[in-house]
Amino acid sequence: MQQPFPLSPIRPAGDGNKNHVSEVHDTPPVEIGPAVNHLRQEMLGMYWRGVERELSHILLTLCEWQTNPDYPGCVLPDEQDRLVCGYDTFLDQVSQTSRQFAQRPFHAATISGRPPSYAQVAEERAWEFYAGMKATQVKQSVREALSQPEEESIVRRRARLLLQSAQFLDIDKMIEYRDRQESQRPAPPQLMASAFDEVGLPILAPQQCSQCYTPIRSSVFASIHDDRVAICEGCYRRNHFGQPSFAKQYKSCCLPRTITPRLGRKVCHCPDLPRRDENGRLHDIWPFAKPADAKLHVHGHQGSVSCGLTRLPNLVAEAKFAGTRLKTDGDSTLSKFFEEDREQDKVLASRYHRGRETVAEMGNMTTLDLISDFPTSKGSIIGSSGQVPRYLGPSADAHPFGNAHMALRIGPIVIENGIADVRGALITTRDPPELHAPHDSLSGIERSLLLTGNPEKRLYSQLRSRTSKRYKAVMKQVVGGAFCGLFDKEMEDDIVDALLNESRDLADGVAATVEVSHPLNESTSRLMVRLKRYLSSRIEAYLSSIASRLLDSKVDLCWHPKLNDCQTFCESLIDRQVFGPLVASPDPSTTYPAPLYLMSFVCRPGAYTSQQPMSKFDVPSGLTEEYLLKSTWGRHEEVDIIDSLAEYWNDWGGFEGPI
Repeated sequence: MQQPFPLSPIRPAGDGNKNHVSEVHDTPPVEIGPAVNHLRQEMLGMYWRGVERELSHILLTLCEWQTNPDYPGCVLPDEQDRLVCGYDTFLDQVSQTSRQFAQRPFHAATISGRPPSYAQVAEERAWEFYAGMKATQVKQSVREALSQPEEESIVRRRARLLLQSAQFLDIDKMIEYRDRQESQRPAPPQLMASAFDEVGLPILAPQQCSQCYTPIRSSVFASIHDDRVAICEGCYRRNHFGQPSFAKQYKSCCLPRTITPRLGRKVCHCPDLPRRDENGRLHDIWPFAKPADAKLHVHGHQGSVSCGLTRLPNLVAEAKFAGTRLKTDGDSTLSKFFEEDREQDKVLASRYHRGRETVAEMGNMTTLDLISDFPTSKGSIIGSSGQVPRYLGPSADAHPFGNAHMALRIGPIVIENGIADVRGALITTRDPPELHAPHDSLSGIERSLLLTGNPEKRLYSQLRSRTSKRYKAVMKQVVGGAFCGLFDKEMEDDIVDALLNESRDLADGVAATVEVSHPLNESTSRLMVRLKRYLSSRIEAYLSSIASRLLDSKVDLCWHPKLNDCQTFCESLIDRQVFGPLVASPDPSTTYPAPLYLMSFVCRPGAYTSQQPMSKFDVPSGLTEEYLLKSTWGRHEEVDIIDSLAEYWNDWGGFEGPI
């Protein structure tokens, strides 16, 4: 007898909880049976159907690259560059000798407040020299190994690249966009000059969207036909997505567009600044061409007059701050915070000697003790006092990831909770990538699995309409290493050769359009036989591990903003005994095929920590970590991680291009 599907107490999207859960359009679920009997096999079948859909897109893309006359003769510079850059710092982070040297301060028995002795300095210098020598040897060995790859033709390299980009054995955390809650601090808006005061300085205000009339806090989508029309990313995605009449513009500093050479000369009255060059031509005094020019401007102190150009950065900072104020902030300004901070600095300076005593006490603490006051990977803040900037304090949340929707991707399979009307976990497949060639019907992609109940978990099947996804960041957990020459080089070469042959046969028959559905299906089926033989052993180990975690009675499937948010749920699905080591064990005597994967970046529990660099072998938090840690301050990030880096360069840095 089939049991009725339990509905979630979470209210559907459209009411007060729309920020937390994903809106769906359901068809009635059909019960499959007890999850313990069906989950692993159903997930495996869904995985192979997803791989087959993506393989047909890879085949069509490669066919397009071979038949289009613009592609075969075009070779990009990156395709000929075999040098791998950027691994030196990473190797310092993971090599044993470097880590031992970097962690020496944490393992010291005591740290005295007195200057070190000559013997201690000599010992530290010897350790640094030894660690540097070993690190250099490791880097040199890696460079030599990478400098001797087998040469492949451009066509074969592109075919292998397409297979690698599918990431059939990778595990990722996918962070989806959510609208801002009222308690969260908004991102700074795109600024523009709304008017000019009596001395010529701009009055800065947020640029408003031409459709929803709210401040634009992400990238600007400007009409290429009408300069007056500029919309926010939300309106673009809802109403104009893919339309060529709009061009994306990253958030940028408004001063280069606002302060023209003529206006700069009007604002500046500094007597020591030359107005003309040796040829009698007028200088462009803004922006400052070199530091020496900035020194010629009058920098007034409190109560005195200063050059208007030197006040521009403060005007921008105050306008940005005003655009991020909450209702609880009142009429506070950035200058008021600076004044209060200066008073606090005087108090902190009097505690200098107490701070030295605290450092001495830290010598008896373990590394775990030192990091216990930082945000944890489960989404809560423990003892965050002092770690959050003071003006962000009112918006800081003890559970900052409760509003962040995250899903776990294993190859083409996506697992998530926090879905409206689903009191449990939803398992679907991702949309295949569309690079060049048009796709045919995506039959079967609407089928999903619903896992619910505890301790007796049951499995349901459901057809769910697809909705477009807007992702903010992707965190790589496991690099599977498919088609990297790690597992079976001969089998990989055989699959690449077969893919090239099938694409040539497909190109010789008809053009790569939807009319090739029958020969495309036949080619895909022949390739799937080889691909299953190559991927089966490892993906079965992957899914067995994930399924066992889903079936574990200790793993809660239902979403809760504090007790079981999306991040906590995704963390609970990764077995650190299997995927925890940085490099998988090559021992063939293990239960799983060896090596199971290429590299793992699975974090230990409580890993989102703000590490203080102690030596040249340490680095601050990475770009993704910094992006995620903004949530701990109650800051809502309107853009994805790529746009945030462009915003940092173009807006905060004020650079108008590469330097």
